[in-house]
Amino acid sequence: MLHRSGCWVILSMGLLAVEAMALELNGKQEECTTAIVAGEVSRSGRPILWKNRDSSVRDNALVRLQGPRFAYLALINIGDTSQVWAGLNEAGFAVMNAEALDLEGDSLDAEGYFMAEALGTCATVQDFEELLRTTNGSKRGTKSNFGTIDAQGGAAYFEAGNRTYARYDARAEGGWLVRTNFAQTGDGSGGGVFRFVRARELLRRLQDEGAISPLSFLRILARDLVPPSRWLPDFPSGRWIPTSSSINRYRTVACVVIEGSRAGEDPRSSVMWVILGEPLFGVAVPLWVSAGEVPEPLRGPSKSELNARIQALEDKAYPVPGRPDLLDSRWLEDPETQAWLLRVEQFERRWFERADSLREAIASGRMAAETLQKLQGEAAEEARQLFP
Repeated sequence: MLHRSGCWVILSMGLLAVEAMALELNGKQEECTTAIVAGEVSRSGRPILWKNRDSSVRDNALVRLQGPRFAYLALINIGDTSQVWAGLNEAGFAVMNAEALDLEGDSLDAEGYFMAEALGTCATVQDFEELLRTTNGSKRGTKSNFGTIDAQGGAAYFEAGNRTYARYDARAEGGWLVRTNFAQTGDGSGGGVFRFVRARELLRRLQDEGAISPLSFLRILARDLVPPSRWLPDFPSGRWIPTSSSINRYRTVACVVIEGSRAGEDPRSSVMWVILGEPLFGVAVPLWVSAGEVPEPLRGPSKSELNARIQALEDKAYPVPGRPDLLDSRWLEDPETQAWLLRVEQFERRWFERADSLREAIASGRMAAETLQKLQGEAAEEARQLFP
């Protein structure tokens, strides 16, 4: 593990179980690395939800939408507000998913629509379970691990196939859970096992250190570059870093870390941190549902400016035709890159501290929506200026 300029960039190759690699390298399509944390084991006492979104759709954006009951922040494919890939609503309920094709059923790809419905109507994890219960047997088109948290202390995964689901509570499992692209209730044909093993290893370390926080998710998990060692003989190891199977992947198009509210705490203080692009090349910006809108650099209209700037860096660092997964380590070693990574780390730390200091004012309603809009805009503009 190499620590450069205070920004964790994981370069060690590490060993892993043979069975984990066998599943990871079988050529299956894989999407997303995720985790949920119960408030009892986080540093702040608040629940946390995290998703590294892996997708072939590079152009992502953040929008604020109005559902039948609740307004919510939503990570979307640019221009498509009918599907949501992670989100937080004004009741303090948050949801995301990781596709699990080994679940039952022959219909899929309705997860985005299902999460949009949930964010617009559910106030709690229990409400989400009721939505699953009422759609059981209806061929709802989901084959996903759904991660959820709420403002009442709930933190649970739901492995939901077309007609059935299973619930896993973080509290009952030691305080946190990880899911990638296979299900505990699946048939064994899923993928993402290496990322599952690696994320659990990193979270276990953070728990032992009492250091589980939104910031540690961004610094330690979301940007992790450790790949399966079996890939190493395929190319000169001195220059290239394979990112097909690492947590921070060449296919990671966005990262979301949501810190919810403690039980009894006003859910308006819940905050959603968003990177629109591969985490290693991006910067996390804070957003609040109660601000009433999303800063323009994150939402578009035709393309998110922050997303575009992050993609420009990605394109420079992945220069090999036909091997889009090979990250050129010389980009990481460049002194200008190292100075930039340090500025990103300083930005995120400063804004985490600032957001934390504002929680009481936001929760009590003393901070007007216009003030929060201005604050978000300031963070987005500062983030934009970090890029060349």
